[in-house]
Amino acid sequence: MKHTWLRFLPALAALALLFGAAPALGGLPPPPAAEAAPETYVPGELLVGFRPGIAGVEAAHAALGAVLLQVLGGRVTIHRVRLPRTLGVSAAIAAYRKDPRVAFAEPNYIAHALLPPPNDPSYANGSQWAPQKIHALEAWAIYPSTYYTAANKPANAVKIAVIDTGIDY
Repeated sequence: MKHTWLRFLPALAALALLFGAAPALGGLPPPPAAEAAPETYVPGELLVGFRPGIAGVEAAHAALGAVLLQVLGGRVTIHRVRLPRTLGVSAAIAAYRKDPRVAFAEPNYIAHALLPPPNDPSYANGSQWAPQKIHALEAWAIYPSTYYTAANKPANAVKIAVIDTGIDY
């Protein structure tokens, strides 16, 4: 029971990636001075977060001619929208930030893994399919460069156990 929180590491890592760049609901950061390099975000897309309890948010998209692509749940409702070709990302962000219903608006940044995959041949060839399935790589990023083997594992290393009865309830 001592380390039961460890089972939440993959989910926490994913949430950190998703919400790490979103500004706090209290104040909005100033609009960017210039557009970021195109390879850092999806061109023509924004992530728009709305304040809790706000209705009729579709009107904010319609006013700019943006098309709703996806609604992401969470503490704040986030809409992934495609902008019309005639509207730049910076101009759209500025327009969304003027709307009092909007908590934040930002480019749909492309995230890249900063941690190389494990050097375990079983991981590389796919015979260990479970680590990929539970997104273990994202959890391992919390403790980078700590891939232990029986030879180099310290005595106080965190132990993780997966107990699976194999029964599909």
